[in-house]
Amino acid sequence: MSEKIIVLTEYYPPCNLTAAQRPFSWTKYLKNFGYYTVVFCKNFDNNEYRFIKEEFFEVHYLPYKQSYFQIKKSNINNRLIRPIYGFLDYAFENSISYNPIKEWQTILSKYIIENDVKKMISTAPGYSIFGLSYILSKKNKIKWIADYRDDWTTTELNYGFFFNLKNTFDRFREKKYLSNCACFFTVSKYYRKKIGNLVKKDGYLVENGFDPKENNEVGKFNNKNKLTILYPGLLYKTQKIQIIGDALDLLPQDVANKIQFTFLGTEAIQVDFQENLKKYVGKNVFFTKRVERSNANQFLNNADLLLFFPHQVGKVLKGIPSSKLYDFIRIKKPVLVCPSDQDIVEKKLTETGQGIFCNNASELATNIKRMLKLKEDSGSIPLIDIPEHLYYSNTRESQVGKVAEILDRL
Repeated sequence: MSEKIIVLTEYYPPCNLTAAQRPFSWTKYLKNFGYYTVVFCKNFDNNEYRFIKEEFFEVHYLPYKQSYFQIKKSNINNRLIRPIYGFLDYAFENSISYNPIKEWQTILSKYIIENDVKKMISTAPGYSIFGLSYILSKKNKIKWIADYRDDWTTTELNYGFFFNLKNTFDRFREKKYLSNCACFFTVSKYYRKKIGNLVKKDGYLVENGFDPKENNEVGKFNNKNKLTILYPGLLYKTQKIQIIGDALDLLPQDVANKIQFTFLGTEAIQVDFQENLKKYVGKNVFFTKRVERSNANQFLNNADLLLFFPHQVGKVLKGIPSSKLYDFIRIKKPVLVCPSDQDIVEKKLTETGQGIFCNNASELATNIKRMLKLKEDSGSIPLIDIPEHLYYSNTRESQVGKVAEILDRL
């Protein structure tokens, strides 16, 4: 008989955010390791309870109401006071005392007691999930594992004064919430080191991975006349794309005319352009609205090359792999990395043979010319032949095997 484990998460399908794919992979594959997964998650469709049950897992979609400060803000018309409640909602979003998911405690406690559940995985962000797990462990003696898709207060990303101030207070919460967890796992060794130093708990590496069964056919509508380079997903201010404009400036006009960069899911209005990149928008550089994942796969399949930008805050930040890294491995196409993170992204794409590391505009321009010539000479950019064992090690199924090993040790 399979052992029941609880997975506590805000995001789970049909929510189509990338964050939902990680807990979904656990329900999909933990059955192979003797576990029956019970998911408790937010109902994004409405504020009602919904329940589904399958042979090897079940999902409880829980109502999620506005927070105390959101309610106060919506009931006040004064333009001077409303922003104060907006700030308080931001400041206390990770406090379990003020977060609406605290109301899930009764439902979860009842289920834990009635089904004698001993183990739970809680995945964040949102980090108030850890606060609820802390309470459940304290009252119900359940062993729980904290899963960090992103690091919390150890982040090196800097979003300004209020973000840093909030982080200072959240650090106390992080230490408190994690004080009774059994252990944690996260997506990179660098994260594991930083988080472990803060919370003084054993940490394990469980990467994101990909599903090899997703659409992975070679593109049928590849532009034969241009070298098409694709970046899928949102762009952040800490990702420096100016290198594209600088590289295009270095290319002869006849070569530049054959190059097309597409940013999939980031509209141009959202990007703060410098002048010598702005002049290429609509000519060599294109931005699209967000598309469904199935359509995104079509774009990935049709591109010649893929594009990756690490985060930079004064320096290139380590330990941020992004889930798209594993989609790139799934697709098996060469990846222009601008610049190298000298960490997990470089390691992964060097192992698979996909990485083309461009640390400045000159290197990017040189590699673009080289890949354009390859396409013109052979008609296409060949896929990278990744060894089967290495390819499988980056799948979600392989990573869930690591989750099972950690659960077995509890």
